[in-house]
Amino acid sequence: MMVFFTTVQGFASPCNNREVVSADLQPYKYNGKELDKMHGLNTCDYGARQYYSILGRWDRVDPLAEKYYPYSPYVYCANNPVNAIDPDGRTINILYYRDGKIYKYKFDGEIRGNEPNNAFLKDFLVAYKYNTDNGGGESMKAVATNLKIEVNLMQSKSGKSFYYYEYGEQKISWGSRKGLITSEGGFQSPATILEHEFTHALHHAMDGPSYRRRKETGLSKYKNAEEKKVITGAESKTAKANGESIRKDHLSDPNNVFQRFKTTSSGIIEEYYVTNNKGEETIILTK
Repeated sequence: MMVFFTTVQGFASPCNNREVVSADLQPYKYNGKELDKMHGLNTCDYGARQYYSILGRWDRVDPLAEKYYPYSPYVYCANNPVNAIDPDGRTINILYYRDGKIYKYKFDGEIRGNEPNNAFLKDFLVAYKYNTDNGGGESMKAVATNLKIEVNLMQSKSGKSFYYYEYGEQKISWGSRKGLITSEGGFQSPATILEHEFTHALHHAMDGPSYRRRKETGLSKYKNAEEKKVITGAESKTAKANGESIRKDHLSDPNNVFQRFKTTSSGIIEEYYVTNNKGEETIILTK
C-alpha cells in the first residue's frame, strides 16, 4: 500500500512549510495569522486560542463556548467560516444608527482617535475615558479586555439604562445623556450609571449561577442582592472617583432627572448639567 501526503499551507502544515530564517520571510501565514514557533508547537495565533494546523484543529475550546451550546466548542465561527470571521474574541459591541442603518463598532479598551463619527459612540468613549481616567470604571475595562465576554451596548429609547440577557446575548440599553438623582437629592452622571450596568454584565458572565441567586434574593432598599452588590461595590467606587453622589439604596426616581449638556464643535461632551426637581443645577462632568 502506498500512502500519499499533500501539504496545504495553513491546513496540513504549520501554517507554512518553510522555515523563517530571515527578515525577508515574514511570520504572518494562513489567514494572516502569526506562526507561533515557541517550544516547537508551530501553532497559528488567533488571539483567543491557537490553531494546530497539522491536525486542522484548535488546541483549546472556544472561550465563548457556553454561549453557543448547539455547536462543538472546537469549531470556528459557529462552524460557518464562509460567512463569518472571528478576529480575536474580545468585544464590547457598540450598536449605533447612521442614515437609517444600524452599525456595530467593536471596542477593546483602546481609544485610537479614528472611531466613526457618531454621537452615541462618542458618548460612550467620553464615559469610558472619564471613568477610567478618574480611577473608576473597573467593570467597563474588565469587560472590554476579557476574551470571554461579549456585550452589546445600544442607545436607550426611553433614556433609562438597564442590563438584560436575551437569546444568549448580554445587552445594555444606555441613556447616554440622562443622569440620575439619588433618593437623597444627589447626582450621578451617565458615565457612572454605565459602570453600574457593565458590572451586572461582568457578574453574569463570570459567575452566572451566583448572579441569578442574587437577582432572586429580594431586598427592600435595593430591590435584590445583585443591585446591592453593584451599588455598594463598583458603582460606589466609580461615583466617588468621579466626585459624584454615592447611593445608599435603589429607590431613585428616573422621572426626576433633567439634564442638559455642552459639547465641542465636533459633538464631544464637555460638560454635564443636572437639574433636580427644585431647579438646582450642578455641573457633574467637565472635560
